Amino acid sequence: MTRDDKTFLTLSHLADKLIRVVLVRFEDGGWVPHFCTDPNATVRDMLEAAADRWAIEEHFHDVKEVWVAGQQQVRHVWSNIGCWHLNQWLHTLVELAWWDEPPSALVSRAACGTTPTAAAQWPWKSCAPNFPQLHPQPPKRTNTSPADYQDSLLGRFV
Repeated sequence: MTRDDKTFLTLSHLADKLIRVVLVRFEDGGWVPHFCTDPNATVRDMLEAAADRWAIEEHFHDVKEVWVAGQQQVRHVWSNIGCWHLNQWLHTLVELAWWDEPPSALVSRAACGTTPTAAAQWPWKSCAPNFPQLHPQPPKRTNTSPADYQDSLLGRFV
């Protein structure tokens, strides 16, 4: 994919020094600016750094939305930190466990939002056959006991 870009140097009053600005234009005519405090940075370097940052943002979005991180009701700050770390590790282990699986094996439409409450809470889960695969989830495991699931999960790492 190629997009038009324009880059220039300008003096930033916030950083009190010279910065590089890259403007990227999309096919629909919209554009997005990227800023860098290193005036010697290339457009490629800046766009790769922005893509890396976006991957981090997507990770935090998934952890907050899917694992409901930040919603724990605990009393102490260290308990909150522990809950956050537990959510991060669980998210990481699930991602690793199903890393090599095809997307079709990760999406379960069996439990999609068929009730009004579920549909309101998870509007992206639609039973429509052509709905885009926005949030692939591990397959539904209601037919297995927690011990079987734990053995299969650990078996992927050992």
